[in-house]
Amino acid sequence: MSLENGEVKKLPVIVQAIQDSVRGTHANIVVHISRRPLEKNVLRAARAVFRMHKLDSEKAVLIYINRRTRKFAILSTNETVTRTGVDYFKKLASFLEEDLHATWFDNAVSMTVRSLGETLKKHFPAI
Repeated sequence: MSLENGEVKKLPVIVQAIQDSVRGTHANIVVHISRRPLEKNVLRAARAVFRMHKLDSEKAVLIYINRRTRKFAILSTNETVTRTGVDYFKKLASFLEEDLHATWFDNAVSMTVRSLGETLKKHFPAI
């Protein structure tokens, strides 16, 4: 998990969800939370974070969320999309969008991470 302001200790629900979700899979889940007030293009910012973490060569998914604007992007490696399907990621994004408006930020993100983790465990089980 990466946070721009080093707030990892303030979001234990999300941290625990990530730890639980990657256990049992050899895929990687990265959550990046931004607080930039004037961030206009979250997709561009997410791509930069994706490259920064060097996730291109792994079986990985990045969930990039701007906490202030509630805008987000979900990026994944080709292998992950091929195995899970594009429709899965569209549904995941739809659920995250709904949850960001319906519940607490921490809960919305952790529910998305847990759902993603279950799917990745099916397609990329730990060896």
